[in-house]
Amino acid sequence: KNEEDYQRLLKAFERDRQQRAEGHPPRVIPIIRPEEQKDWWNFFDVGHATEEDKWRYKNWKNEQTLRSVEMYGEYNPEEYAGDISPCPLLMLVADNDTVTFTEDEIELFETKIGEPKKLVKFNGDHFSAYKEQFQLTSKEANDWFIKYLQS
Repeated sequence: KNEEDYQRLLKAFERDRQQRAEGHPPRVIPIIRPEEQKDWWNFFDVGHATEEDKWRYKNWKNEQTLRSVEMYGEYNPEEYAGDISPCPLLMLVADNDTVTFTEDEIELFETKIGEPKKLVKFNGDHFSAYKEQFQLTSKEANDWFIKYLQS
């Protein structure tokens, strides 16, 4: 959010590494803070799930290690995007994605990804692909796989 928060996070990473080196278990933090990440929380919270989806949440815990967060920050898919081609790539992109920002996804698709490729935009946030837009996104994925896996 800001430089102060970022520096605090870096110090937390350092403390966690030191504690793990001393034999302590990794620090565990929430994956989602419901008060800050409502679209994420609504996707993962069993209370918002339809009856047919509740099985997905049975064993889910809202926790991750701080080490996982640190390692996630080191991941940069842009580094590898150019290596995907000639493997076919379908990108399903939400028009209001706040997890993997829409503009960044489209720019990566247009500038780094080689052919064959296809971009499908849909209305919603990151998780709409699995809920409100599932009919569209699953059909696009199915058609893509049939086209490229059967050829």
